[in-house]
Amino acid sequence: MASGDYGLRADRAHDVADQLAHGVKVSPEEISEALFVPPASLTETQRAELVRRLEQARQRDEQGWWDWTRDPVIAQNFQVQERKADRVIRYLETDQPVSWSDIDEAMHVPANY
Repeated sequence: MASGDYGLRADRAHDVADQLAHGVKVSPEEISEALFVPPASLTETQRAELVRRLEQARQRDEQGWWDWTRDPVIAQNFQVQERKADRVIRYLETDQPVSWSDIDEAMHVPANY
């Protein structure tokens, strides 16, 4: 899993560098994300902080679902994200391997929030 994560990160960094080289406007967030290299392992403190941030994302997903129940398509997006966060939190809390790409996806809150 780790080699796949590093490969994805390297591809993302290459894409951002290419965009910058060709004068394409790239947001500071995209640059920051492209520069992030995930650690090989987490300390207990880092793991707890990651779980806390995932729980916050999950709460925003749940709130988004309640706010968008009148639109089933948007509400479903929030449900899917909440389930991703639940799964990743469970893996982290039970010391199971989880990829950084899965963690990154679980942190995402749909744009309608």
